[in-house]
Amino acid sequence: MNDSVKDIILRLKAAEKNYGRILLVIDGRCGAGKTTLASRISEELLCSVFHMDDFYLPAAEQTDERMKEPGGNINFDRFLSEVIKPLESGDTVAYRPFVCRNQAYADTKLMPAERINIIEGTYSCHPRLRGAYESLCGHEAATGSMKLIRIFLDIDCRKQIERLRTRVGEQRLKMFEDKWIPREEEYFKLCSVREYCKNVIWEWER
Repeated sequence: MNDSVKDIILRLKAAEKNYGRILLVIDGRCGAGKTTLASRISEELLCSVFHMDDFYLPAAEQTDERMKEPGGNINFDRFLSEVIKPLESGDTVAYRPFVCRNQAYADTKLMPAERINIIEGTYSCHPRLRGAYESLCGHEAATGSMKLIRIFLDIDCRKQIERLRTRVGEQRLKMFEDKWIPREEEYFKLCSVREYCKNVIWEWER
């Protein structure tokens, strides 16, 4: 097991003893390994994993006005009502992931509110969600409340391009270089995402 994953798991286990429930939020650059990290953790610990990619807006709803905003391609309202609200009450989370390549909603997923819940993906630390996280977790020093842990995964730009080329192919890579990466960088800067996360992991080997 990768040392970074070991360290995170040890921290999660320690936090679980003190707080009972944990909300781990993983943001960072595309290709840095957010989804993979969440998957590795879920292999070792009982947890539910929620992906921000499942809450993309359909292309038809991505208006020019909305896309001027950092994270304008994400349906934050749906995420708050379908994921955060059930987690707050301890209910089962039920939602239909949006599949970008098909521009259609998949079948309903049912996810239990576990003691450890992970939210991963770019825009998972967007200001639209921070107040909800703080409300869900309460004061971080309060024993017995849900513990909020935020991680930012960073990666060298050249390695990022290499990983994306392998993942999406040369043709789709250009769209990432021209559109999605610049939008991410704007979000990280304008919303001070690294600073909000506090915990930064640089180029963890998957």
